[in-house]
Amino acid sequence: MFRAFARTGVDPAEDGIAELVSDRMAAAAQGPHLAKALAALSSQDRSAILLLAWGQLSYAEIAAVLNLPLGTVKAKIHRARTKLRKALLGENNDG
Repeated sequence: MFRAFARTGVDPAEDGIAELVSDRMAAAAQGPHLAKALAALSSQDRSAILLLAWGQLSYAEIAAVLNLPLGTVKAKIHRARTKLRKALLGENNDG
């Protein structure tokens, strides 16, 4: 870390801290909106998107867990992303 600091003049411990804090604050503010949007999804759509995002499973792994064809999983995730994006963008425009 000290060698990088000496070479670049950029303290790696401070670089990007303000941006990181800002990103975390923005994400925390979206928490209730995200929870509401997730609750509005169908059970299988919600399971698929959460297994992808939080479980970090591959599409094939999600298909195996949910006992669904791979194409169905891809469609469910696409549909869930679209609905979540629309819900979160709508919340940002309303408030």
